Amino acid sequence: MLIAGNDTTAATIANEVLQAADDEPLLNRLVEEVLRVEPHAHGLFRTAMRDVELSVTVIPTGSQVCIMFASANDDESEFPYPRKIDLARPNAGRHLAFGAGTHRCIGAALSRMELKIAATEIVKRLGNIELAIPVEEVSYLPNVAMQTIERLPLTFSRRTTAS
Repeated sequence: MLIAGNDTTAATIANEVLQAADDEPLLNRLVEEVLRVEPHAHGLFRTAMRDVELSVTVIPTGSQVCIMFASANDDESEFPYPRKIDLARPNAGRHLAFGAGTHRCIGAALSRMELKIAATEIVKRLGNIELAIPVEEVSYLPNVAMQTIERLPLTFSRRTTAS
């Protein structure tokens, strides 16, 4: 749980900074929209406990299957313009970034809290956040199920706080 919680939260914080916002009241919606559009995990591997037939394909007992649950976050009937960050989206929290059912992430509430705190601190401490490279050059670590930015070169200024 510690490794999964740290890696996934760190990956999402990078995605969150990439989509940085400068409006603290909207940070909760930002967190939910970033989790929906750029989820830290796209899927999880499962083992078929018995033969399962999907359409015309049989998945034999013992087979490893990668369930790409995050693809539901692109369902246009649920999320109009699904690739667009929409901070006014009324159903922003209905994404599947944490899975669903018996496989729902046990750390979902903790992750949301960490992401909100990280976003709040980033916005409080950093100003003029800009990507230092073209967005097309942002690279991701090779992984089927996880979305982790390899490096995120940024420029920013330090915000001064009134003492």
